[in-house]
Amino acid sequence: MGRNKLIYALADYAMVISSDVKGGTWAGAIENLKKKYVPLIVRRSPAVPEGNGKLIEQGGTAFEEEWLTKDFRLGDWLKGLNRDARPDADRGLFSSESEPSQAVAGVQETFAYFEPDVKERRGSAAAVDTEDSWPAVRLMLLDHLQCEMTEKALAEKLKEMPTQVRAWLKRAVAEKSVVKRVKPVRYIASICAMQMSLDYE
Repeated sequence: MGRNKLIYALADYAMVISSDVKGGTWAGAIENLKKKYVPLIVRRSPAVPEGNGKLIEQGGTAFEEEWLTKDFRLGDWLKGLNRDARPDADRGLFSSESEPSQAVAGVQETFAYFEPDVKERRGSAAAVDTEDSWPAVRLMLLDHLQCEMTEKALAEKLKEMPTQVRAWLKRAVAEKSVVKRVKPVRYIASICAMQMSLDYE
């Protein structure tokens, strides 16, 4: 799920073809609408799932499927969309000329929250393990688990209590964003584990 915001932020537009009212596509589209990363375009036709209509109700721009059978100029239509839906749309979200957008500033602020003084961290470990902070915690874990690490080594690296790191790792493994290896027990980001297996083939 953490990749959704990166995909949206690197795009000019986002288009939902089919979405239920739950799952990754729905969650990513809703987050995009709330954060206003890019304009959200949603396919509309009699055969689309319920989520498509709900996304349009939430602020997505309807794209009529029947337009594809006509003399339709997509480029002209896209230019007509409200580009204000994206921070710094004209200059680019990551342009060095632009001021930090709300979306980028929000991410920076979240990560800054995980860099307090060591003494403060040890006293507030449980406090940051909430639903709101979990996406940032998960990204922090994945950033450090580019190669295999033991729980103890990761706790020392993060300057965090082992019990807290163990809880984070347990959740990350359950969500399949982190892989647990045994004999000895160590952890690695799933995408890195997949890349390693491909390298050996």
